[in-house]
Amino acid sequence: MAQRVFDSFSMSPLMLPIRLEILVLSNAVLLFLLIILNSAGVHIHGAVRRHIGDVQDPYILVLNCTDETAEHAALDVLKKDTEYAIVKSKTITTAGIELTAELRGKNASTDFVNTIANLPGVGSATLVSYNGEYLS
Repeated sequence: MAQRVFDSFSMSPLMLPIRLEILVLSNAVLLFLLIILNSAGVHIHGAVRRHIGDVQDPYILVLNCTDETAEHAALDVLKKDTEYAIVKSKTITTAGIELTAELRGKNASTDFVNTIANLPGVGSATLVSYNGEYLS
């Protein structure tokens, strides 16, 4: 196929400038379309950011609870006071339950951690800023 295209250029020297103009025009059209699509992408991204507002930084919450009642109460606070919370790990020992969750707050406030720490059966609540990567 590539040889045939090359042969068609070489067969008619008079047609070569016209074919090069078409090639240049098609590249210009592609460049124009890429600029338009990129611009639309920027506008769409901006509209989405305006719609959902500023996205809060993710956190990791580590909870130590004495029993399931305390665990459920803490998860209820998370459901109510955070944008989302996903349990990443849960360890059950004879000493109690350790729960690790990834979450995003609804706003910049971290008062929900105080609320959780004051629940009956919660031994500790540790909130750590999280950028998506664990250090080892």
